[in-house]
Amino acid sequence: MTAVSMAHVPLRCFRAFIPSGSDTIASLSTRGCFIAPVPCSTKLILTATKTPLSTSSFKSCTSFIAMTAEQRFGFNVEPVAELVRWTDIIDGALYPDAKTAVEMKAPAMQLTMIIESTQDPEFLPKLIPLLANNSLEEVVRTPFVATLLPPLLARHQESLALLRERTECKDATLFFDVTDRELEGYNKFVPYYLHPESIYSVGLSKSSFRVKVSVGSNPWAPSPPQVNLAKVCERYGGGGHARVGAISFDVTQQAAARKAAREIVEELRASVRKSV
Repeated sequence: MTAVSMAHVPLRCFRAFIPSGSDTIASLSTRGCFIAPVPCSTKLILTATKTPLSTSSFKSCTSFIAMTAEQRFGFNVEPVAELVRWTDIIDGALYPDAKTAVEMKAPAMQLTMIIESTQDPEFLPKLIPLLANNSLEEVVRTPFVATLLPPLLARHQESLALLRERTECKDATLFFDVTDRELEGYNKFVPYYLHPESIYSVGLSKSSFRVKVSVGSNPWAPSPPQVNLAKVCERYGGGGHARVGAISFDVTQQAAARKAAREIVEELRASVRKSV
């Protein structure tokens, strides 16, 4: 099998390159991965961009690539159906409940955690052949993969405990501030796992280069969110989508970030009170 080297590119906008004579098609994103053997005698370039995906029913670039390979090149998707299914779930945040998103019991979730955190340039080239020929459960048990999981799970549990301690819930709107800890990479579904009664969440986190205000809505909320979060964030120089947004401040502007977060919290809580 020929290894395929993939450049790290933005989610929902990447390319899968098949060099001449290769027998592998692969696509990788920040929240999902896909690998499958496919006979190929000529160079094949499949490009998935935001435009076609936004006008289709595809939940991930992987589904688009798998369908294209099947319809145009006779690729058999069945052996990698599990990968495609989980990529749709992870890339589209289509978890059936908060437990699936947070408790990290599924091999696919564990593998995603490892892929997102690894800094080893050799990891993905070693992982791809395994994904092509083994189940996800077998992959996460492979020694070079399995050894990376325990410290990540431990850190995940620490962040869960910290968010449980720091999160306040009032008027179905959560607020937490973890700027005293480097916790920007926390699982964004944890607040809703801890407070299933919530509709909105506003969180403050800090990294070495920015202070971030994260604004989100509970995918499993008891009632649908009414506020367009992208428009709220745009007023502070941020952006996003109707259901999720964010604002980045310079690392020296922590006071401004905290002020913006508090204002957004009050706006969202007022909206919930008004709708009751």
